[in-house]
Amino acid sequence: MLEKKMEESYEEMLFMYGISCAENLVNLGKITQDDYDKLMDYNQKKEVPPRDFVERVFATAVERIGDEKTPEAVERYFRERHNEIIDKREGSYDLMPDSLCELCKYSEGVIVAIDNNGFLPFPVYRVTGKTGNDFAFGMYFNGFKVGDKIAIHNKSAVRKIA
Repeated sequence: MLEKKMEESYEEMLFMYGISCAENLVNLGKITQDDYDKLMDYNQKKEVPPRDFVERVFATAVERIGDEKTPEAVERYFRERHNEIIDKREGSYDLMPDSLCELCKYSEGVIVAIDNNGFLPFPVYRVTGKTGNDFAFGMYFNGFKVGDKIAIHNKSAVRKIA
């Protein structure tokens, strides 16, 4: 279900952007280990979790996104507001160290190289973007190619973007 389609659903977008923060949410006591395990199971099976589950697990993001339940609203939140909320240290970001807050930020980059050295069970994408050279782990979503422009959240490759 998470194979590339023309347009992702609201639930899929929440899932794709949120999954890389799930471990932080467990550590902050925002979700249970059981919820984390379910998220990882959905990802492994390449299935999109149901709306009620992703809205409960990523409740803070859902609240910040607002009443518009569209993939465009999710994308807009991450592109336009997410980093500002981190910089203002709103909510749980106030509890996190500066280095973890910086890692959690949204960015975009064009893949310039892909490292598949066998040490990690997933690719590491080397990207270049507005902030210079960076990287993104292909831990949750991968299959991207050199030249693809990708969205990055919490140093994880999220999705190919135009």
